[in-house]
Amino acid sequence: MVLKEYPAVRYSPIRSSVNELIVSECQKYGAVTLKEDEVELLWKEAV
Repeated sequence: MVLKEYPAVRYSPIRSSVNELIVSECQKYGAVTLKEDEVELLWKEAV
């Protein structure tokens, strides 16, 4: 849901960095464990 609020990032060169941040924050807080390929799927669903 949050990714829908940032459509410009979807096609941005910083997208991979944002994905890495999402993965690391999920690991840090332990609420959900995501891998980078799973974050990519979230971008596709955020259309």
